[in-house]
Amino acid sequence: MITDYELKSLMKRQLITVLFLLFSFSVLGQDSTENTLKKLGKNPLIIIDGNRVTVKVLAQYEPEDIATFAILLDTTATNKYGYFAKDGAVIVETVPFSKNKFMTHFKRISPEFENLCTQHPDSLFVFVLGDSVLNDNYEGNLSMLCENDKVSHIDIIPKNLLESKFNKQNGDFGIIIHVRDPDEEDGIIPEQEDKQKLD
Repeated sequence: MITDYELKSLMKRQLITVLFLLFSFSVLGQDSTENTLKKLGKNPLIIIDGNRVTVKVLAQYEPEDIATFAILLDTTATNKYGYFAKDGAVIVETVPFSKNKFMTHFKRISPEFENLCTQHPDSLFVFVLGDSVLNDNYEGNLSMLCENDKVSHIDIIPKNLLESKFNKQNGDFGIIIHVRDPDEEDGIIPEQEDKQKLD
């Protein structure tokens, strides 16, 4: 049985391979990723970590280096990047870039987390989203949550609670990530909604 990690690695490797083939030889297969790539023009914009690069630079990355990728087509691409994306855009974030994004966001929303980072290396942190311990390939997901302002706050728990609540032995601090309730995203906190109904 294939794991999520293996599936993501295969998809990332396929993206890199197909992009390289697309730009080098214009050869494509028939699966859904490749069908999406067919819609890209001959010279799409390729951005890695906010910087415009060539397909040769993209081809140097291994799947495990990539945290997220997105393919933008048509007006979605040109509305965001202008004329340079007339043939579409491929947006890639590497693991270190994504990690820096979410760590910066966490420091901004939590002075306690910022203080913890000044005193301890992040290798001692175990990130928990909801009730799930994040083990591998979580950087892109956390980066996207922060980019879309979905993280409401974080809590920090000590090693003993990390072990007892999450059965996690290898970490000194649990970083519990709380995601906004959909009602909060609309600007209405549930208690406020009840008060508004009473008024």
